[in-house]
Amino acid sequence: ESMQGKGGSAGGGGGGAKKSDVLAGVLPLIRTVCDHVRQVEAELGAPLVRELREAHRRYARSMAAARAAPDGKDGGSPDAGDEIVALQMDPDLRRYLKEMRNLRFASIEGLAEGHSFKHAFDADRKARSSDSRAIKRMKRISAELSSLAAGDLPVEAGSAIFLRSDEEAVGMLKALIIGPEETPYENGLFEFDIYLPLDYPQAPPRVKLLTTGGGKVRFNPNLYKCGKVCLSLLGTWEGPGWDPGKSTLLQVLVSIQSLIFVNRPYFNEPGFENSMGNPRTEREALLYSYRVRRDTLRVAIHAQLQAPPQAFADVVAVYRRLKRRAVLDQGRIWRIEAHRFKRELAKEEAKGRDGDKRRDRYSFGGGWHSAAYAKRNTACHDEIAATCAALEQELDPNPKVVSLEDVADAEARRERRRALLRALNSSDGAAAAPRAGATTRAWSLRPALRPERSSR
Repeated sequence: ESMQGKGGSAGGGGGGAKKSDVLAGVLPLIRTVCDHVRQVEAELGAPLVRELREAHRRYARSMAAARAAPDGKDGGSPDAGDEIVALQMDPDLRRYLKEMRNLRFASIEGLAEGHSFKHAFDADRKARSSDSRAIKRMKRISAELSSLAAGDLPVEAGSAIFLRSDEEAVGMLKALIIGPEETPYENGLFEFDIYLPLDYPQAPPRVKLLTTGGGKVRFNPNLYKCGKVCLSLLGTWEGPGWDPGKSTLLQVLVSIQSLIFVNRPYFNEPGFENSMGNPRTEREALLYSYRVRRDTLRVAIHAQLQAPPQAFADVVAVYRRLKRRAVLDQGRIWRIEAHRFKRELAKEEAKGRDGDKRRDRYSFGGGWHSAAYAKRNTACHDEIAATCAALEQELDPNPKVVSLEDVADAEARRERRRALLRALNSSDGAAAAPRAGATTRAWSLRPALRPERSSR
């Protein structure tokens, strides 16, 4: 209120408030906050107190610089706002970004052993010694890997791509993609085998998904249980294909990250996008996303933590250590959402809606809108809860009892962390624009997470 009063008086005078005036108004507020926090230091913890005191010192320095600046010019650090945002970020998240960016690319020995495309590599070995294409292939691979090692691979808190190569077996690669936030693949660890064939770059790379639960899980209409990846760049799907002069391995990896790992994967099936907006189709899309959530928690997170991919053991170790809290928050939110949606399905089952077992022609996999259909999807949500419990036991052996208030706090922390990261990632300090084609949880039936009364 005091800041608004200053702004109103400055605006009434016909001129904008200087940075020194703004900082002079903010500084007493920070002092007041620090005084209150000091009274409950034992309850809130020393790290928060240290960060608030550091923010106080930074603002004090900025105010002194603003006062010392010549008239008409703003002094102080131009990135003062970003510094304060960085202070508010989770310390574990800051360390996570710093350590993960050092692990984005590495060359390891013995990568070809057990590789999905070893047979193709062995078949091309004799031809490479006498084929003129081998020289062009080697130059192109060296140039691309050099740029990727220099930092072209995107590693952010919301999603990341890691790559491993073998100097002895050129063209044999492994990739790990951490599922993007605000999707059913969030924080999932998805491993891929990649082979750059003899006629590369005239021919596209060959890619296979390894995170399939032993060939039992299909994460997306474009990702088969056998590991096949359907993407136009790879020549396995319709659309703009591979361009030898322009297309790159990085483009393939980013396309998988942004075009396959989407927030509504149901509509990746050909023709399904035409039925967007249909209530029954939207219902099917939501159910499909919940099944993907279940598989992400069970196969791409829990199983990967129990048996990390050998080539990315260092990445998984940092993930377990520094992203543990974010993953636990995600699991608790998904669990409560699954429980609420389970209750909706139970109501449908009790009413016997569509009891004639009429097949929904838009249903992926041919689902039935009947009591049996609702019962099957209710079991899916029970599996989400069981997997979340196992994940909490893996990451937090001594958890406290989780209430609805805890879930609301977890969601608030996650949304606050995303807002801070968007502010940091934008060059001008404004919130970054959402990814093209993405929507903000339009598929989630998420009511406000408020404490509910219970007879217990």
